[in-house]
Amino acid sequence: MRKVGLTAAVLATLALTLSGCGKESTANNTANNESLIEAPVQEAAASGAFGTAVKSADGITSEVTNPTTFKPGQFASGQLPGYTNNSFNFKFTNNSKSALDLPSLIVTARSGADQVCVDVLDADNGFAGAPAEPLAIGASVDFKWGISCPSKAGDDLKITLQVAGIDIYEAKGKLA
Repeated sequence: MRKVGLTAAVLATLALTLSGCGKESTANNTANNESLIEAPVQEAAASGAFGTAVKSADGITSEVTNPTTFKPGQFASGQLPGYTNNSFNFKFTNNSKSALDLPSLIVTARSGADQVCVDVLDADNGFAGAPAEPLAIGASVDFKWGISCPSKAGDDLKITLQVAGIDIYEAKGKLA
């Protein structure tokens, strides 16, 4: 009987010790997770209005053409009911000292009162995403992009292009 009592006391002490550690660990994990999801604040290497080509200090020329409205195809992803659909051409010329990692391209579009737009992928109509290969030094590329925004035509629109974690271009204008 004495062994059972001693074993129970040891298990109870161990359980209390471990439960105390768990609470502290959860608090630390929450703090760590919050710091991981905060976006870094950085300025774009170049910025301009839609339809304006801008060259960054490292030699990359970027342009987001003026937006136009479009109707996504039957099998398009990202289109949302009641949203405004706009399309652009993204143009890049790489005169930097290294290849431009376009497969890592992240497009962030915000409309109206800082509302997030979503990308529309519609390969049947030429909206297939970023190129699959890095852009070589001295090369140029032009490709279509579509977005769906919770705002209406004439509302402000800001598009940020980020490659390999660096904001390389920011374009501003109005939704078509």
